[in-house]
Amino acid sequence: MSDDAASAVSPDPELLRVDQALERGDHPLAARLARELIASDDPARRAAGEATLQRLKPDPVIVGVLVATGAILLAITLHWFGHR
Repeated sequence: MSDDAASAVSPDPELLRVDQALERGDHPLAARLARELIASDDPARRAAGEATLQRLKPDPVIVGVLVATGAILLAITLHWFGHR
C-alpha cells in the first residue's frame, strides 16, 4: 500500500477527537477543538474545523420559534394577570 493510500485510510487523530466529542454531545469541546483545527496550517484541517463550526451554529428558524413562543407565553401571562 502506498503512503497516500495509508494516509487516506487512517484518519487524522484531531479530526477523530472532534467527531468523538460530537458523538458524545459535547458541543463546547467540539467547538474548541474545531477552533484549534482552524488555527492549523493544514488546509484540510482548517476546512474540517470550519465545517464543524458551521454545523454547530444554532438554526435561526429554531431560535425564532423559541423567541416567538416565549413572547406568546409572556403575552398570555400578562393578559391573565391583567384580568384578575
